[in-house]
Amino acid sequence: MHVRRRAGVVAVLAALALALPLGPLGVPAHADTAPLAPTDPATPVTVSADALPTAQINGVAWTQVVVGNTVYVGGKFTSARPAGSPAGTNETPRSNLLAYDLTTGALSTTFKPAVNAQIRSMAASPDGKRLYIAGDFTSVDGTYKGRIAAIDLATGKLVTTFTGSLGGAAYAVAASATRVYVGGAFTTAANKPGGTAVTRNRLLALDASTGAVSTFRADTDQPVTAVAVTADGSKLVVGGRFTRLSGVGASGLGWVDAATGASRALPASSTIRTSTSSAAVTQLSADSTGIYGSAYSQAGNGGTGNVEGTFRLDPATGKVLWVADCYGDSYGIARLGSAVYVSSHSHTCANIGGFPEETPRVERQATAFSVAATGVNTAITTGHGSHAGEPAPSSLEWFPTMTKGTASGQNQASWAVAAAGQYVVYAGEFLSVNGTPQQGLVRFAASAVAPDKLGPVLAAAPVTATATTAGTVRVGVTTARDPDNRTLTYKVYRGSSTTPVWSATITTPFWKPVTRVFDDKGLTAGGTASYKVVVSDPQGNTKTSSTVSTTVRSSGAATIYTSALAAAKPTFHWSLGDTGATAADSSPAGVTGTYYGSPARGVAGLVQGTDGKGVALNGDAQYVASSAARTAPSTYSEELWFSSTSRTGGALLGFGSSATSLSTSHDRHLILGADGRISFGTYSGGRQIISSGLPYNDGRPHHVVATQSSAGQRLYVDGSLVASSTVTGAQAGTGYWRVGGDASWDTQPWVTGTIDEVTVWPVALDAAAVARHYALGVPVS
Repeated sequence: MHVRRRAGVVAVLAALALALPLGPLGVPAHADTAPLAPTDPATPVTVSADALPTAQINGVAWTQVVVGNTVYVGGKFTSARPAGSPAGTNETPRSNLLAYDLTTGALSTTFKPAVNAQIRSMAASPDGKRLYIAGDFTSVDGTYKGRIAAIDLATGKLVTTFTGSLGGAAYAVAASATRVYVGGAFTTAANKPGGTAVTRNRLLALDASTGAVSTFRADTDQPVTAVAVTADGSKLVVGGRFTRLSGVGASGLGWVDAATGASRALPASSTIRTSTSSAAVTQLSADSTGIYGSAYSQAGNGGTGNVEGTFRLDPATGKVLWVADCYGDSYGIARLGSAVYVSSHSHTCANIGGFPEETPRVERQATAFSVAATGVNTAITTGHGSHAGEPAPSSLEWFPTMTKGTASGQNQASWAVAAAGQYVVYAGEFLSVNGTPQQGLVRFAASAVAPDKLGPVLAAAPVTATATTAGTVRVGVTTARDPDNRTLTYKVYRGSSTTPVWSATITTPFWKPVTRVFDDKGLTAGGTASYKVVVSDPQGNTKTSSTVSTTVRSSGAATIYTSALAAAKPTFHWSLGDTGATAADSSPAGVTGTYYGSPARGVAGLVQGTDGKGVALNGDAQYVASSAARTAPSTYSEELWFSSTSRTGGALLGFGSSATSLSTSHDRHLILGADGRISFGTYSGGRQIISSGLPYNDGRPHHVVATQSSAGQRLYVDGSLVASSTVTGAQAGTGYWRVGGDASWDTQPWVTGTIDEVTVWPVALDAAAVARHYALGVPVS
């Protein structure tokens, strides 16, 4: 899982088994709330990301079950309060178990069994008349119960005739019409408290009516953390960290005969592996469309688990239908229509084409994916074993935000998710949702019943304007992000006009921002041209940018990119369109460079508004270095354009101690990794590196800017910020700026590809300047 955990935390995580019901396929599900192709399996409709008012708790909720219009919640808490009430106000006692209305979010005033310790897992009987609870408790409503109990949902009272008792902690429970299956850490069980104990190692079946221990036998050698009954009732799917299940070798996931416990071969067990002290399946659910599971793994701590995301299996054959190879532990999964919703702290789903790793890290506690397999996993991110080439679902544009809580001591937010009707409900220990205080419980709903008031969030520089040639202004528009819509409409207005001078509807995920460029022509020279962009989502929510202005030129060179940058007083600007041995400086600074290794000069360039030429490097000691030594700057920006398909990487731009050989001291490096990701690093008491989450070795032109100042490091790709840190230090001294190769921390020295328009600045460019430069260099949309 990338985030290291203390040993005690691992033990608690492994104890979680969140057996949640899944919504019926007949309910329409929506890749965002209004996708362009809602019937496409890759882009189903999701519920809205708007958080609905819901009862709150003062602790942590581990599990929840929906029966009809009631949500039952189990965990570790002592009171509940209405939505909007701060902690400590309007509190109503509830002892580790409560219920609230699915459609209103209001706490039930009649359902209030008193459970004396935490509930780990719950399951409803198929007829909806009973709720089975399992966990650490030994008392319900003052009656001794051995960690398993049944509640009558009509009365809210303990079912006293259900008397089964466990000799240790219970982590998971699932129910059929005749059996209650329980997994955990116990090794004995009895028909009633104080009754004759029989051996049942971590998995058993009780009579659904009486709680008597059945003849079912499927022992494991390590804890069982998740169980689910297949839709046809023939098999019990079992997850945990065990290496043996019902006498047969296993890898933490398997299934057995639901009647006898006899082992049955599960093809998916060769793909999903959690048989380690540092991994476990955290939840299993099953319906006619599949067996859905979530897992965690601590490969970084020496574990051998290979799943931190979620998976779907064929309910008849047990074969893998897909794996969502995301990084960041997953705790629960629930299906509603053609989408599945996940409780996790995922920080990258780049392997399935979803959101990449961000620097600093951003964890997403609520995400959604397609039920259908729509692509394949790649190996952009590795660390707990590769699922490259295996089927994968689509990552959907649904990203409500949650702040982490402290109730469990594990620094987490969501732990469980369930779905029914038009609603998806999350539970955990979060303190707020979408920036509004809301503790532990929250509901989301389909657009038909949701307020749909969450709108676009503008880019750092949503609109730029640069005067170029006579009477013309180059305007750039960068896409916004929206928590539940991938398709947004953009309208650009000039001055006070109410008629847009440009408009477009653009579909792109938030992690792949797009900049569209147009030329506003026929303007009066010497006048001021002002622009703003208004962004709207399909529900009509809008966001308006600040106004940007520029003075219209009466003349201007065709090489608008080179002219604009050279006139802005950089440290130097090398267009790299030279034919001789010297790289000329297009700026007044006069800082020249020297070509080494006979690179191909005068090749087709990458940037609009220039001389149209660049330099091609073959990856064999071909590079450019500044002709004279310079003092290493503390505040600066590095900027260039490159195109490469290299799978070996190399140094794009940096500062080194030598101009004629590999530097013994090197710093301020922009590096193309062998994996295609771009990194920017300095040395300050150690390597201080920030990296893009996505690869860019795709053969297309890319604009890269790295800055460092008292504000820290920033890395921009194609006009948008992709990584940042607070690191301000770098090596002092003198040296040479080098393009295309030098000693490198993480790759071979020499890059293969084309490089164009290299600029070093004595200031840290801000987001608006970076966006302007990118807009000047790309073709008009």
